[in-house]
Amino acid sequence: MIPSIQTQLYSTLNNPSGNDFQSDFASRIITAPQVEKIYKALPARISFQTVLQTIVDFNSLTHLEQREAPFAYSRVCEISLNPQGIIIVTIGGLEEDALFLRLDSDTNIVIQEVAL
Repeated sequence: MIPSIQTQLYSTLNNPSGNDFQSDFASRIITAPQVEKIYKALPARISFQTVLQTIVDFNSLTHLEQREAPFAYSRVCEISLNPQGIIIVTIGGLEEDALFLRLDSDTNIVIQEVAL
């Protein structure tokens, strides 16, 4: 469950639309169910407020802005798109407990990569 202090910001996130087809030129969005999964996996030292704000800001960008460069609200969280339009989220930089995630846009899918 998302902490009550962030519920107003969290409420701005969409649920998955169920649309299987996404145009190459459509903005990518991170959904509420994906944020819930990220929250559960977040290391204790990472501020969920910072991560949530970064996600909300990323969702507000146009597709071109999302493609141009990695979007970083702080050193804590970086969001970018790979060439296939998959959302890449890095939380915690190069720390040992950092999260490396791949998200399909407008779904509830979150894949955590494991660094060896």
